[in-house]
Amino acid sequence: MSETTRGERAASTASWLIRIAVVMHVLGIVATVFARRGTSIGNVGLMEWGWTHDRIFLVERWAAVALLGVALSLIVRPTVAAAVVVSATVLAEVTGAYRFGGSFFVEWSHATQILRYLAPLALIPLIAAPRFQPNAPWRFSSSAWILRVGIAVVFAAHGAQALYHDPHFIDLIIGSTRRLTGFRPSEAQAVAILLPIGIVDVTVAALLLVGRWKLLLGWMCFWGLLTACSRVTANGLMSYPEVLLRASHYLAPAAIWALAGYGVPVSAAQRQSSLPAPAAIDIK
Repeated sequence: MSETTRGERAASTASWLIRIAVVMHVLGIVATVFARRGTSIGNVGLMEWGWTHDRIFLVERWAAVALLGVALSLIVRPTVAAAVVVSATVLAEVTGAYRFGGSFFVEWSHATQILRYLAPLALIPLIAAPRFQPNAPWRFSSSAWILRVGIAVVFAAHGAQALYHDPHFIDLIIGSTRRLTGFRPSEAQAVAILLPIGIVDVTVAALLLVGRWKLLLGWMCFWGLLTACSRVTANGLMSYPEVLLRASHYLAPAAIWALAGYGVPVSAAQRQSSLPAPAAIDIK
């Protein structure tokens, strides 16, 4: 297989994983809005603009549908403009949550949700390059680093929350264990479980910035999906939007894996035995 073909395949696989993650996230927003749970942007309308609840819900529904249309356009014909619109909208939602608070560790919102608004931006290098540069190293390097920084910050922030005994995490452990096993652990037992979880999360976040080992990325995919699904196991099936909202947490590592399959080997040992062409392998 030629280097150009391998590069195109890596970019295509990573692009599809990112686009699917973005669409799933927006579907989670739509499900949340239509379940009348509201958004932080709606809180801004209520608290600062004096909008009524009915008006807020109407605007939120139309805006959510419009955002879904933009996200679906990334599947049909991905554009830089659509990626920027989704990213900016999600960032506005995160900023609204940060401003109005109302929950534990809400001041960490920009860190814990960074991958949600960086994922659409990671798509840009993969779709913006001219067709005569399908194998340009910067495409893979830029996209991979955006995702690596994003998921490293997410894992580090969640690890710190675990080490600080986030009450929400304690509830997830207690609720999931009770629903799945019938045994209800005590709060002290849940706190004890959070210690190794926090240490592992912070450790893998640091390791991801050093290299892209397959085992590390596989663990991040698994743990990201498991923690997303813990919202359902702890709170019931109707919490499924929470799994969709966290799609980038388990699909972004897979996209990094796809990009690591071309150009840069996933470990130093593999780097010594990989393809010899320097221009093809050095995209960090």
